[in-house]
Amino acid sequence: MSNKTMADKQQIKMIHILKSKLALSDEEYREHVAQCNQRGVRSSKDMTHGEAQNLLWRLSSMANGRGIRWTNWQGRKKYNDFAGRDDRATPLQMRKIEAMWKDVSYMTTDEDREAAFRKFIEKRFHVSDIRFITQEMVHKIIKTLQAMKSYKEAA
Repeated sequence: MSNKTMADKQQIKMIHILKSKLALSDEEYREHVAQCNQRGVRSSKDMTHGEAQNLLWRLSSMANGRGIRWTNWQGRKKYNDFAGRDDRATPLQMRKIEAMWKDVSYMTTDEDREAAFRKFIEKRFHVSDIRFITQEMVHKIIKTLQAMKSYKEAA
């Protein structure tokens, strides 16, 4: 595996900052690492860039769900690592969909909101994560969320 595909120093640093802020035991931390890869890796230093990114999202969702304040890595906008993918939602579209979901969701924590969103897109659009939304689905999802917002405001 080339070094270009391995987790970078900034990712590893942010993973360990979140581990500390979440007060995860070494065993809990290694369980989260193991759940974010399918290669049996139990250390962030051995993860690929994408696996490390998944772990960062997992840990940051946990931190947000617990009301723990922390600084996002390098001020990068969420989903920017997914720019330029053929036939997939752009980072801007993914952020818009996520913001719209936040407006219509009745969940109070980021962790619960994310879980509910995953169930929503799985049931309605047959994709398991926002990263897998295609360009064809974007308009349909936005229209659905607009209708849900109208319904919520009318209630």
